[in-house]
Amino acid sequence: MERRSFYLIQKKQIIALFLAFTLFLVFFPQRSFAQESSAGISVTPSTFEDVVDPGDIYTSMVKVKNETNSPQTYYVSVRDVVDITPGGRPIFAPAGEHTILGIADWMTVPGEAIEIEAKQTIEIPFTIKVPENASPGNHIGGIFIGPKAEKPDETGTGIGFQLVPIVNMQISGDLIEEAKLIGISTNKLIYGKPEVNFTVTVENVGNVAVRPRGPIEIESMFGKEIGAIVINENAGLIPPYTKRVYEATWVGEGKIFFG
Repeated sequence: MERRSFYLIQKKQIIALFLAFTLFLVFFPQRSFAQESSAGISVTPSTFEDVVDPGDIYTSMVKVKNETNSPQTYYVSVRDVVDITPGGRPIFAPAGEHTILGIADWMTVPGEAIEIEAKQTIEIPFTIKVPENASPGNHIGGIFIGPKAEKPDETGTGIGFQLVPIVNMQISGDLIEEAKLIGISTNKLIYGKPEVNFTVTVENVGNVAVRPRGPIEIESMFGKEIGAIVINENAGLIPPYTKRVYEATWVGEGKIFFG
């Protein structure tokens, strides 16, 4: 039986563990203007991203459509994003609580209930007043739109349904773009078939949201590349001073494999 093993090509920028992971940090804004919808309501855009200076006033609006056949009442509120789940889902601070890298306490949204007629679309304005002493880097929050939720859970979604456009403002100043590879592992040490599950942990130690993306390259014991997979292929972001765990599986060709 042919014996094969695999290892990952090491790049100079990354500290090798027992495997090496090639991680290219991509520092760029990624806009998403796709419409989101749920339970008879749709909002657009789904993401607001911009660069502002301390002391600036930023204004914009969210378009909200009542997709049902009857008038509906909606409520609007804002919360800070405090972290991102391994699957890329934002985790929000409890209502009324603010974080140092949040944005909710800078934002003003309509405070009263909003009535929308059947099949109609309205524009909901919001304003961000950036303090003169705002810390540089990304400040991220969400605009919650939907029926009033009485029992929000730890992610801030609550009972019923709410759509949450994300607001990601980068405050100019002394920006630090830096991320670290914390660890990389596989689910086994010895494999009898070419199927390997990788877990990669990356920490953003700077004050700017980053979108790490890069390949894991697999080679045979003879130095021939036999496969590759991409970590964070959709370029999901990591907020400042937080960690994110990525998982990916490589499945090779052939039935004979050991390593």
